[in-house]
Amino acid sequence: MGDTMLLFIADQMKHRIADMEDECPKLRIDIANLYYLSGMKALGYSDYATSRSYFKAALSLLPTDRWVSQYKLCRHISLKLAKSIYSCGDVEEAQSILHEMLEKCLSIEDRLPVQALLVTSEYYQY
Repeated sequence: MGDTMLLFIADQMKHRIADMEDECPKLRIDIANLYYLSGMKALGYSDYATSRSYFKAALSLLPTDRWVSQYKLCRHISLKLAKSIYSCGDVEEAQSILHEMLEKCLSIEDRLPVQALLVTSEYYQY
């Protein structure tokens, strides 16, 4: 699927995201994956505001127990969301996500990129 088509589909689905609460969990996860891929494409274009929007949409579609049932996807989306938010200049919101991630990450390997971004955000905040 081309980049343009992927972003077009994601944008069209955004109009209906509020109505997806009653959709089946598998469909919601599939759509969350679509938004994750769209966010990655936007990151590739250095469009941090758009990637932020896509990653937030992706997280909103995951179940409330996302750190248990969708750990890997949730971790990937959360880290990219924090990077996008940080790149948009909202250091406090990015740090809030990163602190949540430190509580939820299960291994040192999962925590390392989180800690690296947290240190960077704290260093450049002052």
